[in-house]
Amino acid sequence: MRITMHHLTMTITDMYYPGFAHSAGELSAYIHSLGIFIISLRSGRVVSHTPADAADFHLWLAAHHIRDIAKDDGIRRSRKYY
Repeated sequence: MRITMHHLTMTITDMYYPGFAHSAGELSAYIHSLGIFIISLRSGRVVSHTPADAADFHLWLAAHHIRDIAKDDGIRRSRKYY
């Protein structure tokens, strides 16, 4: 399956994003603010990346099911407090 981003055409199986040193398999979660992505690696390291096109990079992360901690902090809650 191919996805077309603003400036890129790549397959879902492309594990590397152009200009980013880490493969999708190394990534655990990320948060994005002001064009900068702070990314947690599965190894425990934290790296930052400022892509030329933040929307394209976000699509690539979503295509590889990398958790956006702004939407899912990873904490399982057993109760709902109202």
